[in-house]
Amino acid sequence: QTRRAAQGWQKTLKLTLDNVVRLDQMKPLIDQFYATFEHAELQINMEVFNGAWEAISQGRADIVIGATAAIPVGGDF
Repeated sequence: QTRRAAQGWQKTLKLTLDNVVRLDQMKPLIDQFYATFEHAELQINMEVFNGAWEAISQGRADIVIGATAAIPVGGDF
C-alpha cells in the first residue's frame, strides 16, 4: 500500500451520483470496482439538482454520474 501511495494511487475514490441514478443499477459496477481494486475505498454521495456539478467543482467528487446537461456558468470542468 505504501508503494501504491508513493506512485500516486489514491486510497479513496469519491463518487457522486445524481439522485436520478438508481443504486440497484450501480451495484454490479461497485462490486466490480472492489473486485479490481480490493485495497481502495469507494466513497459514494448523492446530490440533487446541480449538486453533482458543485461537488466536482468544489473537489468533493472525483467522478460524477448522472449530472444534468445544465452545466453551471463559470464552472471549471
